[in-house]
Amino acid sequence: YFTKSDQIIEGIYFFGGKNAQGEPQNKLRLFKPATIDNKVVHGEFMNIKSSGAGPVARFGHSMGYLPTNNGIFIC
Repeated sequence: YFTKSDQIIEGIYFFGGKNAQGEPQNKLRLFKPATIDNKVVHGEFMNIKSSGAGPVARFGHSMGYLPTNNGIFIC
């Protein structure tokens, strides 16, 4: 979940990856899938503003959510 004021946005969070030129990225994005009959038919990526110093650009990593701290951890 990403909380922005009183709105909660559900979706799948992505960090990093590579751009079209093959360069590592350090963006945090949210994918909001649209479903019909429990099947994803399309979706939308949203850039997420984060606070603090972000990790260096990377790919091939793991990311997890820790609800106790409302934080995302990247390993």
